[in-house]
Amino acid sequence: MERVHLSVRAEADGSVVGELYRRQRERVWGTLGDEIEGMVNRVAEGLLPAVDEWQSWFSVRRCMDALDGADAASALAELDGPLTKVAAGLYNQYGERALARAVFRRLAEHAERFGFSELHRVNANNCQIAA
Repeated sequence: MERVHLSVRAEADGSVVGELYRRQRERVWGTLGDEIEGMVNRVAEGLLPAVDEWQSWFSVRRCMDALDGADAASALAELDGPLTKVAAGLYNQYGERALARAVFRRLAEHAERFGFSELHRVNANNCQIAA
């Protein structure tokens, strides 16, 4: 079982709002880690009920969308490797083209948004291959 570890950078300003924001970030990062770890492990073990994989992917997307600024850019840098591994496995091993394409497309969009030109190029290319 592969363990996916994501870092959480929390900046406490001492306010109630700051504490709530920190807790929400920790929840989002925790959910991202758990969902991606589950996807990586299911792909590796061949346990792929398609509905479960789509639900996990939607959860990951919601979490990625909930992050902003530096957190979102940091998430992309940390998540690109594990999510690319998942998408490649879905495509190469199981023929799950639509889900693989959705993952590659979202990674390419986020890479372009945050100026990761090489990640954008690679993921956009993978998205075309999975079409």
